[in-house]
Amino acid sequence: MIHQAGYVKQLIKKYIEGSITGVELERLKACWKIYEEDELLGMTAEVLYAAGKQAPYDALEGWEPDFARIINNAQSMQHKKKMLVYGKLAGAACLLLLLVMAVNHFITEKWPGRNTTGVCAEIPSRSEIPRSEFGCAIRWGNTSVITVDSGTTGLVMRTGNFGIRQEAPGVLALTRLMAIIPVDTTRGQFVEVLTAPRRQYIVKLQGGIVIHLDAGSSMRLPFISTDQDTCYVQISGGAYIEMHDKGKPGRLIVETSNSQLQTVGGNFALFALPGYTKATLISGNLVTFTRQGIHKKDMDCTGNQAVVKSYNKANDAIADSIFFKRNSNVEEALVWTKATRNYRNVSLRQFVADMSRWCGFTVENLNCIPGHLRINTSICYQASRQQVYSEIRKAGITVHEKGNMISFCSPAKKNRSPSSQTAFRKRGKQSSGFLRTNEHLCPPAKAIIHSSTGGCFTHQQKN
Repeated sequence: MIHQAGYVKQLIKKYIEGSITGVELERLKACWKIYEEDELLGMTAEVLYAAGKQAPYDALEGWEPDFARIINNAQSMQHKKKMLVYGKLAGAACLLLLLVMAVNHFITEKWPGRNTTGVCAEIPSRSEIPRSEFGCAIRWGNTSVITVDSGTTGLVMRTGNFGIRQEAPGVLALTRLMAIIPVDTTRGQFVEVLTAPRRQYIVKLQGGIVIHLDAGSSMRLPFISTDQDTCYVQISGGAYIEMHDKGKPGRLIVETSNSQLQTVGGNFALFALPGYTKATLISGNLVTFTRQGIHKKDMDCTGNQAVVKSYNKANDAIADSIFFKRNSNVEEALVWTKATRNYRNVSLRQFVADMSRWCGFTVENLNCIPGHLRINTSICYQASRQQVYSEIRKAGITVHEKGNMISFCSPAKKNRSPSSQTAFRKRGKQSSGFLRTNEHLCPPAKAIIHSSTGGCFTHQQKN
């Protein structure tokens, strides 16, 4: 209709007379977008002339229809309509997001078996492994071993100058007995807590120190420390370490095969193999040193991560390098503490290392796994070894089974790299014992720091 000039003139006439309806006014506003300004003014002049209000020659003299107001009203209405549409779209998007979140929560929390490898019964996916299934062994001296399960509480044993109690299911408390004669630590005397495959345990030490051991891991504690303000421990495998209180001891030193980590208050996740240590800061502060304290890295932000790697050099010498990363995924570092381990775009090497400790299999050589391979999966802590192997194969790599060992290397290819370990083993001469004096810990760093592309990593190497 508005494309017909006669109908437009009728609308203009009604507008001038004040009898135009709301619908007709909207149509008149639409005309402004269809006709040129000169055309509208010409039609207005014709309407006025027909009404006899003005002569043809001066039809537009002294009179100007309020087209500016019409344009403004039309633009305002158009803006309101757009905002209404945008509002509806935004509301729909929010509802869709809430629906997706609700469905995801329902699937992951209520039906964990629907998208998880293995069956976790009714345990919510983000819950920790039930402590009723924890277990460990305590070793001291050369042959003395006692097995501990989580079903009892109370005093477990006294050995050396330690009292060991089962404080709660899955939680051991180690307390020094000051009345006991000190033991010479230079002879390798220590108490050790070890976890078997599919078993974890929590160890509480004095000074608010809590160490959560993953499966296939161990913690060593010397019978006596030369510095009563410092607690020394050795860790192999996986652990989550917390130091809360500001009492005695005031400092914790954690020793691995090739590094030491120091904190006066902080929480961090640790992954330690022979020649490899990775520490991820959860909160507080942490300092990572290479072997004998040659180089160090201070960390004070959540997600800071330090990796110390050891390399064989000529004449059986060993070089240690330290790498640093910001904003690492802290949930990934603690995924092994959950009943359902959710791996999202995680390195396949890391996944295999985690699963090897948990399931108790040995990997011939992790370096045979291509570094670019990633994995996305959810694994229940009760998943079988074969189910784990199946998830690894889905990531695009062949698994060669050799009894209790698996390999990712070509059978015809010989690789001289040392095999990864899934449980604690006795260290060699270079990593045995405890460093007992501060002079071995904090010499000034002399290495040149190099930055890789993007500035996310720094690297220090021991010459």
